[in-house]
Amino acid sequence: SEIEATITKLESEKAATELKLTLPDVYTDPAKMKATQAELSATNQKLEKAVERWESLNEQLETAS
Repeated sequence: SEIEATITKLESEKAATELKLTLPDVYTDPAKMKATQAELSATNQKLEKAVERWESLNEQLETAS
């Protein structure tokens, strides 16, 4: 479903951003580190909302059956 694809995409983005945090050119540069941490935080928030939406839709589906 669309929501599952969104979750998968966000999980990939999260993993890529976490990987960025391990790169020397990021963790040795305070500005890059701060920007990458902000990016990770935003991705985590989007992922959390998407998972909540998926859970809500799943509950509605179970209630309907």
